[in-house]
Amino acid sequence: MKRIIQFFRKKKKETLATNFKKPELPPFFTERKIEKIYPIDFPGDKFGRFSNFFDFNSSYNFILFLDLTSNSDYQIYLKENFPKLQNQFSEKDRNFIQIPDYTENTELIDYKYFFPNSSTEFNNFNNISKEMYSNIDSSILQFLGYKGNIKTGFLSVYERNIVFVEKLEDETISDYVEKYILNLRTKNSEQKHTIFYSLDKENDSKRFEPSIEIDIDTEKIVEEIHLRVQKLVETGHFFLIAPLMEKLIKQPFFSNTTLSPIKITSDYQILLPDYDLEIKMNHLTKAIYFLFLHENRPIDLKQLSLYKDKLFTFYKYISYKNSLDEMEQSIDALLEPESNLIYMHLSRIKSAFIKKMDYNFAKNYYIVGSKGRPKYISLNKDLIIWEK
Repeated sequence: MKRIIQFFRKKKKETLATNFKKPELPPFFTERKIEKIYPIDFPGDKFGRFSNFFDFNSSYNFILFLDLTSNSDYQIYLKENFPKLQNQFSEKDRNFIQIPDYTENTELIDYKYFFPNSSTEFNNFNNISKEMYSNIDSSILQFLGYKGNIKTGFLSVYERNIVFVEKLEDETISDYVEKYILNLRTKNSEQKHTIFYSLDKENDSKRFEPSIEIDIDTEKIVEEIHLRVQKLVETGHFFLIAPLMEKLIKQPFFSNTTLSPIKITSDYQILLPDYDLEIKMNHLTKAIYFLFLHENRPIDLKQLSLYKDKLFTFYKYISYKNSLDEMEQSIDALLEPESNLIYMHLSRIKSAFIKKMDYNFAKNYYIVGSKGRPKYISLNKDLIIWEK
């Protein structure tokens, strides 16, 4: 029995070896270094700062020529032949970017929206020094966490792959470019993507609880802000300016140390002093926000009536209304068991923050909580300041 098992194991191993065939590559690729950069290699404290712009589950398409030797002949050739090369790359379904055209349309980006924690004022990158421009090639590779030895060549970001292809020292720039374009593969036929469906059965409280969405006006504002950078991201231009932005913005991104305190002034303004922002809400919405901001524990919306007195106190101080009866009627309508008015106010609160800053920052300040679960504000209580 033991011999029979060994025989079949051996046969299986030989079959696998026989069937395996190593794919053949064109000589252009076998005679030089080719190095692939994986998203997992990106330094988390760097690339993660721009996660709201880049999604490496998505496909990108651009090519740029990088040269760490600063050979002026290469740049002259690429500049003089740029229109022709751009057309040739386009025929291979590639978008060729010429450095330094990465500043194109960057004045359209609302930098304060995406980086409210930065004191740096961006103005179409006019405040970038010549030294930073001259080192852009190495800055891009450093930003990606590249640790290879290739000094000169094309860096291709195509679909979900980042590949750096070496230019040999003994080949001319024109020969290298010509052979590189010739050996580029064209895009495969359209692939069908797998669609996944959630099979999780929601309980009744989840099924009937409305989602806390931003309002239509806010949705339009946010969509416009993101559309301004979408073209830059898709064509690769934003990919190129990210290393420069990293140098200009000195503070680390998206960590609790850079969250602004929230300050409630003596006249009930909502301020984020470190971001130089004021968040505006109508009086009843603001009173609801103050209630959640003040409470140390999450609030179950089904038990919101237990907080009626506190809510009324906030509303009374904030509101300009002279009639206490009118204010109480407004709160009673809000607390009506069958009413969904509270979700309208939670939506307004969320919208007020999303209008002013990117989700990565805003989510710390508005009211959150899974469907059917108590709601709360995740901001550390030490960052909440009530001015007397």
